[in-house]
Amino acid sequence: MLPHLVITLVLLSACGAIRSEEPPLPAEVTFGEPAPVSYDTEWIGRGSPTRDAPTAASLEAGVHGRYAIAPERALIRITVAVEAGDRAAVARRAREVSSAVRDALAGGERCEAQVTDLSPPRRRDEHTLSEEATLRLDISLTGLTSVAARHEAIEACLARFSQASVVAADIVVSDPLLTIDDPPAHRAAVLAQALDGVREVGASEEPVTARSCRSRGEVMIVERSLREIALGVDLECG
Repeated sequence: MLPHLVITLVLLSACGAIRSEEPPLPAEVTFGEPAPVSYDTEWIGRGSPTRDAPTAASLEAGVHGRYAIAPERALIRITVAVEAGDRAAVARRAREVSSAVRDALAGGERCEAQVTDLSPPRRRDEHTLSEEATLRLDISLTGLTSVAARHEAIEACLARFSQASVVAADIVVSDPLLTIDDPPAHRAAVLAQALDGVREVGASEEPVTARSCRSRGEVMIVERSLREIALGVDLECG
């Protein structure tokens, strides 16, 4: 969960500058006639804002514009269930399976696994206990510049995982979760792009009216793919 932050955004219509700081009170910015707007980052949405002839679709995309960057890692959850006749045996089997997975991934350039949860043994029937171990497969995608290269990195790690010497266990592998390490680090860029969209809407209005926008500076991932991670920020304008 992201920490609760309060950020003041000040838009200077004369020069288009944006400043951020952290006061103790909620943030608010009011501005009048929009400054000229130029776009040097990719917009994700149903249309791209233009200054000459904005459409309804492009204006909506501008207000809710999303800032996109390349995914930095893929996370895969692996759940392993083992059974044995007593507590000591089932715990030993869970450790053996977890070690086998980590050993299979050892030496991999971009992937590693770690145990994130180990459930207590549960009795399945009169003679059998079961235990579940949850592992996280962490695949680094940093430096890979194409969808194909990222896909190959994920497949290579899964191939190494499939070579693990695991027997007599039920294994469930999740779909990859694409993510980045630090979404809040992109707060300034995400806010700047969102405010560019608001200014684009203002430029289309006759007469131009002042707008007040509020934001707590909370950055969230709104879309994930091998191509990009799209980020959004809480921004309410009226």
